[in-house]
Amino acid sequence: MKTNSSVLIIFTGGTIGMIKKENQYVPVKFKDLMSHFPELKKLNCYLEIISFNPPIDSANINEKIWIKIVNIIQENYMKFDGFVVLHGTDTMAYSASAVSFMFQNLNKPIIFTGSQLPIGVHRTDAKENLITSIEIASKRDYGKAIVPEVCIYFEYKLLRGNRSHKSNSNDFNAFSSHNYPPLAKAGIDIDYNFNYIRKSATKPLKVYKEIKNNIGVAKIFPGISKEYLKNVLSNMYFDAIILETYGCGNILNDKWIKNEIKQFIEKGKIIINKSQCEAGAINQTRYETGKFLDELGVISALDMTFEATITKTMLLLHDYPNQIIFKQKFQESLEFRAGAQWTNEEQEVLESRGQAPIVVNRIHPIVETAKSLLTYNSPQFRATAREDSDRDTAKVFSDLFQYIWQTSSGDEELKRIIDDYYVGGMGVMQVFQDPQADLGKGEVCLKSINPLDVYIDPNSKDIYARDAAHILVCKYMTDEYAELVYPDYMDIIEQSNPEPDNDLRL
Repeated sequence: MKTNSSVLIIFTGGTIGMIKKENQYVPVKFKDLMSHFPELKKLNCYLEIISFNPPIDSANINEKIWIKIVNIIQENYMKFDGFVVLHGTDTMAYSASAVSFMFQNLNKPIIFTGSQLPIGVHRTDAKENLITSIEIASKRDYGKAIVPEVCIYFEYKLLRGNRSHKSNSNDFNAFSSHNYPPLAKAGIDIDYNFNYIRKSATKPLKVYKEIKNNIGVAKIFPGISKEYLKNVLSNMYFDAIILETYGCGNILNDKWIKNEIKQFIEKGKIIINKSQCEAGAINQTRYETGKFLDELGVISALDMTFEATITKTMLLLHDYPNQIIFKQKFQESLEFRAGAQWTNEEQEVLESRGQAPIVVNRIHPIVETAKSLLTYNSPQFRATAREDSDRDTAKVFSDLFQYIWQTSSGDEELKRIIDDYYVGGMGVMQVFQDPQADLGKGEVCLKSINPLDVYIDPNSKDIYARDAAHILVCKYMTDEYAELVYPDYMDIIEQSNPEPDNDLRL
């Protein structure tokens, strides 16, 4: 059978490659487990497998393993359309972050996945995670990868690798991305969030493999001893220290800690301020207890995950030990809304006009704070009965509304529309019926929509468009998908889309 794409599977180890033996899980060779995946034969995709021998428990992952993974991908980069890395969940976010920084100018997907239960267990999540990861890694449109970046796929969500964090050890929904939306969601179809997916690189691939691991981490907590922090900050082995601080970057402001931080930085070494909170961002100038860190030269991690902060520091330390250059490189490739909004050329133009380019986006922390306050508690829905006889019915509807909110990940969708509102002036949530959901039983669903894809009746006068005669929602789709969904309208579609190389916009 002729295949349309090819994917290399790299099996490092982890729960997905374990079997139960004498009341405990032990790793086995992944090739021995392929009999558990007959569905792979149905994929129109050529597969090859490279297995680590022996398999590695993810707790034993280190920088040498990252380099090994990168070497395998680099050696096979031109042979395959995409790559799937099977990895233990405990350190998957670290590995995905590291690999994302080690590869620059990617134009092919590298998807990390694994499972919470071994493949031999009846309720295992291994099959869905692996099969969908392969499908995403192999997906191309007009010869280009749909998702040309390093990602984690887990429990129906595709997350940016260096924005991911393992947040649950007991649930199938093990990974979160609090500060960046999912790149795709898998249901009946895989719904790609194209507005947040990186574009394919046009420059040659670059690979970085030099890693320095002489960094320390100090987590701040109430009652922390002076001796502990002094021992960390006076340790000459460390070239960089990551301080895990409270909230938006606050720390106790005793004189002694100011002196210790100052002395460490004056030695030419680096301190990074990373919030203990999973969501939100560092803002060192908001409170007095954080402001002195900014004044001393402590570098803000902005809204990076802990995993990304660690791995990016390891990679940058080798080439950029200088504090000023390190800070520039550490923050320059973050997203626009995190402050890296100027290219070198744009900075030169602004400076030639006598205008100072703003290098830290002050709006972003404010937006994140507002978003956190507005979504701190999940909405509670209550239907009110007009008559006593309708109380039971009202209770059913209240529970139904709450169920719809939970099954649609309403909290996450709400955060997105609030974000859209503050940035773009409008946030849109669509309520629709999915007849294919719940095994064909149908489901009412909620979903945030990119406000740039929403066109409201221009004659509408109401601020909430309640008097609008129509509201149009645009959707990107390929010719193939359009023909599948709208076979009766293909003549009209083709007439409106004369250029075959462009995606359809309906």
